[in-house]
Amino acid sequence: MAAELGRRGLPGDALTIEITEDQTLDVEGQGLDVLRRLAASGVRIAIDDFGSGYAGLAAFRDVPAQVVKIDRGFVTAMLGSHEGHDLVDSMIQLAHRFERRVVAEGVETEAQRAALVELGCDYVQGYLTGRPMPASEVPVTDASRPADRAVVLPGPRPPGQADAAQVLR
Repeated sequence: MAAELGRRGLPGDALTIEITEDQTLDVEGQGLDVLRRLAASGVRIAIDDFGSGYAGLAAFRDVPAQVVKIDRGFVTAMLGSHEGHDLVDSMIQLAHRFERRVVAEGVETEAQRAALVELGCDYVQGYLTGRPMPASEVPVTDASRPADRAVVLPGPRPPGQADAAQVLR
């Protein structure tokens, strides 16, 4: 993959590979080595549906991910109970301790977005920011401009992380 990116003149960080939390259970030995080589070449690794699978903290620790995507079920439940709120808060803090960015999936309301800002979440994804559409309807943007690449939430960043103006490429 890294060779193909190079052949096309693209930097490694032009590609993000998402693996679900359950897939991290299958990543050991050679698979983990491949992920580490990809990450070393600049390819971003994202753990998708975080919290919804059966992977333990060892898999979270060992996979060389730069991004953690919190499963939408947790985002939906976070405003309904203290436990739901505290669980999302803990997930964000854990990811930040490992110097990983956090994307909250399934954000549909302004109240969810505001709560995530308060908790220090880095990005949101969901109907609040845009609905699925055919590729032919996606607006043409300037990918070199950060505002055209991601919805960035304001707020403090953990030590060693960029400020809110810097986004995933």
